[in-house]
Amino acid sequence: MPKTNQILQIEPPEALVFTGPFTEVVKSTLSLTNPSDYKVAFKIKTTAPKRYCVRPNSGTLAKGETMSISVMLQPFEFDPNEKTKHKFMIQSLIIASNMEEKDLWQEVDKEKLMDTKLRVVFENEVPAAVEEVPKEVDVPNNLDISTDPVTITPHKSNFKEDPQVPPSGDNNFQRLMEENKALSSEVNRYKEELQQLKRVAMSETKTTAATATTLQAAPGPTGISLLFHETTNIILILGLLVASFGIGLMLSSRLGA
Repeated sequence: MPKTNQILQIEPPEALVFTGPFTEVVKSTLSLTNPSDYKVAFKIKTTAPKRYCVRPNSGTLAKGETMSISVMLQPFEFDPNEKTKHKFMIQSLIIASNMEEKDLWQEVDKEKLMDTKLRVVFENEVPAAVEEVPKEVDVPNNLDISTDPVTITPHKSNFKEDPQVPPSGDNNFQRLMEENKALSSEVNRYKEELQQLKRVAMSETKTTAATATTLQAAPGPTGISLLFHETTNIILILGLLVASFGIGLMLSSRLGA
């Protein structure tokens, strides 16, 4: 036999919409209206009973009565790419005069039972982006672009320019440049001599070490004389190094002045 049409008016008629964020309980409202002349009992079921709380989930509606049902979704981690398959079903039954309300759903005649299914929709509330409205610039109507002169103001940089070099004809500048060049050449010459003295000193040190080894092998008056001679040479070389270093310091201070 064909199924009995739903006698109640249900709002919304197709889907329950829950709007996020879903980090807390989200509520949606379901409205049931009895437009008939009979007393009607109803019951609400869901495919995910652990995720929803329905108050009231059952009851009766008198003739012309309307009742609001609160459906509360428990907090969960929302995934916008996942489509929910949750559904609700509203069952209704006309109460006969000889029926007790406590026994309504125990022995139900399926031919007289009416039901409506609602799907669930999750909407994540995203703040709308604020569009930036371009500002209009008022341009004088009497402005002649082709004839009005345009004044370009040079940009002032925060960087300072390098100081200008004095003219080449300045005798003092030329003399200073020549002296600086001569002093640089002299410093380079002293550096070369200092490097040469260092090489000689290293060579003398190696020779002295070899001589000391020989003296240890054959001690005597002749070995002591040789050791004294080598020590004198080392002292002279160190004196030359100190003198060269002093000349270098004097030249550097002169150049700095």
